[in-house]
Amino acid sequence: MSVRPAALFALLSVAILSGGCTPPASSPSTTPTPGSRPSSPAVVTILQPTPNEVITGRSVHVVLSLKNARIVPQTSTTIRPDEGHVHLFVDNVLVSMNYQLEQDLAVHPGTYVLKAEFVAADHAPFNHVSSPRRWSLSFIDRSAAVGIVVAMALVAGALGLRAWRATDPIRIGAVFPLKGNAAPLARQQELGVEIARDLVNADGGIRGRQIVLEVRDLERGQDAPAVMASLRAAGVRVVIGAYSSDLSIAASAAAAQAGLVYWEAGAVADRLTGRGYARVFRVGASGSNLGSNSATFAATQLATRLGKPTTQLRLAIVAADDDYARSVADAAATTAEAAGMPIVSRLTYS
Repeated sequence: MSVRPAALFALLSVAILSGGCTPPASSPSTTPTPGSRPSSPAVVTILQPTPNEVITGRSVHVVLSLKNARIVPQTSTTIRPDEGHVHLFVDNVLVSMNYQLEQDLAVHPGTYVLKAEFVAADHAPFNHVSSPRRWSLSFIDRSAAVGIVVAMALVAGALGLRAWRATDPIRIGAVFPLKGNAAPLARQQELGVEIARDLVNADGGIRGRQIVLEVRDLERGQDAPAVMASLRAAGVRVVIGAYSSDLSIAASAAAAQAGLVYWEAGAVADRLTGRGYARVFRVGASGSNLGSNSATFAATQLATRLGKPTTQLRLAIVAADDDYARSVADAAATTAEAAGMPIVSRLTYS
């Protein structure tokens, strides 16, 4: 299905400089208790789009500038006031957690507000109460706006495109292997996603908008680009998946290339989040976590119970020949060697 370009007008630009980043008053506040987090001298500015600029197409190229701070490539719980990431919001909905100052955002006809935030390396806000706020405008509630606000009107007109309304559902993609050998366990992850959807919808949705899941079967990594294309055509901007590390590696790459956010539900291979994709996230354990914890358990628990020093434990590591197992095995070997445990054998199987 072809879609003709829409016209995009940047109508208003409001600059309020601060390192703290809090959502507008109409959204639930996630602001930490004042004093519990550092303030920041960072100043983030939207350079593009500019006020009254006319842009045609199905995406808007966003260009930011950042002063008094720098973007760091990794998420960390070590917080520095001059290091962090950039979050982009469209109508107060987080659409991008960025490690760069330029990116393209997909747009549909409608009226939007774009906001850029500079947040700490753990993706949480700085202390906006004590951060400097050099500029403000009288018609902007100071507690409700931080960074740069750009109001943008997308003109549908004769283009035949439906405008995005506040009552439209939020479509989230879910990709899992639902027919093959992995189906019984993959369906459990799918069920968890469905439960989360039902809980959110029962609570009124997100700002009144209900969650709709667009579920796709994904059995082979080579099919991931076509699956992501179908999800994007259905209006999806966030995809959850995909149970298996092999599938998730392919699915996340295809999602990133399609401009979608990919949220991993269970796969643990280190390579999944180790390729530098700014829109690929995982909240569960990685293979390195599992392998390191296993070797640490052997050194701190098994050695004691066997009455032996760690240097007398003889370890054999047996792992499947895939990304998931290699991540676990590599981390186990590294941790074991650091603890002085000899590895007498390392085998792989397929």
